[in-house]
Amino acid sequence: MKLATRLFVTTSLLVAAAVAGLTIAADRLLRRHLEDEVARGLEREARLVAVLLPADSLRWPELAREIGAPIDQRVTLIDSKGTVRGDAEFDRAALDRLENHLLRPEVQQALSAGVGRAERLSASTNERRMYVAVRGGPAGLAVVRVSTTLAAVDAQVDAVQRTVALAGLAVLLAAGALAWVLALEVAKPLVQLGGAARAIADGRPPAFPDSRVPEVAHHIVALRAMHAQLDQRFTDLVREREETATLIETMADGVVAADARGTIVTLNRAARRLLGYGPDDPFPALAELFHEKAARDLVATVLSGAEAEPQELERAGRTLLVTGRALPNGGGLLVIRDVTELRRLEAVRRDFVANVSHELKTPLTSIAGYAETLATEASPGTQTERFARP
Repeated sequence: MKLATRLFVTTSLLVAAAVAGLTIAADRLLRRHLEDEVARGLEREARLVAVLLPADSLRWPELAREIGAPIDQRVTLIDSKGTVRGDAEFDRAALDRLENHLLRPEVQQALSAGVGRAERLSASTNERRMYVAVRGGPAGLAVVRVSTTLAAVDAQVDAVQRTVALAGLAVLLAAGALAWVLALEVAKPLVQLGGAARAIADGRPPAFPDSRVPEVAHHIVALRAMHAQLDQRFTDLVREREETATLIETMADGVVAADARGTIVTLNRAARRLLGYGPDDPFPALAELFHEKAARDLVATVLSGAEAEPQELERAGRTLLVTGRALPNGGGLLVIRDVTELRRLEAVRRDFVANVSHELKTPLTSIAGYAETLATEASPGTQTERFARP
């Protein structure tokens, strides 16, 4: 799932949950408020009926119907034993068939606390009704109960619920549209920013997006700065590498570099010339570069990471001095120096010293003999004897 879709779905679900929560809360609060209002009205009417009832109990059944009809509510008169003595929905003859009301919750509450309240489905009408009972009335009467249907309350709550639901749906649609726009505003630059980062990693020119979201714009600026620094460092590295390659290529000594697998990665012009390779000739791996045992042993030692002693070898009438060093990350570096002229000069020096020593040795021996003769023949203490004495 794309980032924009995830942001849109998440925001829409949050808004939908908020709207649903508000709808449920509004339903409960409104229903409680309306039912409390109905209960207070029923309590006032029940107390009024208790005051207006005459002491003559024979008139109670008719009075209950007469009082209940105009106010469209059911008035029930109950004595202390729970017997119904009058009911707005039943005539005198039908009262005997009504069940005892003593154990009804609202009646029990009224007898104990003065006022009782209950809500339940009516067995006769199958509607939700509210029953409010008050203790009082003339002698022989214990409780006056007034009840009414809650259909009006349910209708009002349903109407409010529909209004809230429609408003919530409108809010949800508006919030969803806004969330989609914001998600695109945030997600699109982020996706493009990821593409720019991949382009930098691949060495391609990146295309940086623009964003009006401050947090995203901050990351774009940071990535631009990082790319500029990396580009400058890469340019510096390329320049340094080219300078190093030029320096190695123009060295008089041969330079051979190999990686950890022994594959030659650098072979400068001097090395090709000293080893007998042309500019375009292929060359083997480092271990096969020399045929001389001493040089091959040196290469093996260097590739193993150990220190190696320099070795001299003769090739094509030249004397080559090969030195090697292991590289920190594996592989090795060989330096090949042509010491032919140096060895020739050393030989000339040795011959010169030997010849000079021979030429100087004969005159010195003669002079030493003359001095000994003079010292022997001269009188002791004379000047001749002092100069001739060794």
